[in-house]
Amino acid sequence: MTNQALAEIVAVEKEIQARLTDERSKAADWLAAERERIGREIERDLAEAQREFRRTIAAAEAEAGNEVDSLLREAEEYAARLKNLPDQALRERIASRLSRLLPEEPG
Repeated sequence: MTNQALAEIVAVEKEIQARLTDERSKAADWLAAERERIGREIERDLAEAQREFRRTIAAAEAEAGNEVDSLLREAEEYAARLKNLPDQALRERIASRLSRLLPEEPG
């Protein structure tokens, strides 16, 4: 092999090394950019999920508050009706409820 051929081989190897180094650098830059982009995307998705969670909680709290208000109104109306019952009718109603709750006495 002549010196000229060896010189050409060395030059080609240096060119290959330079291209390889350049490609590695480009790959590292691309990877860093992708990591940043994905990180921003994850942060946006997380922020949106947190907003949606807060909206869901607020809606559930409002619904529960409405249900509590409704139950309280019903209880107040029921209590008002019971208050207007004659004593004997109230005793009968209480006895009926207690008999369903308490076991019968043997005997």
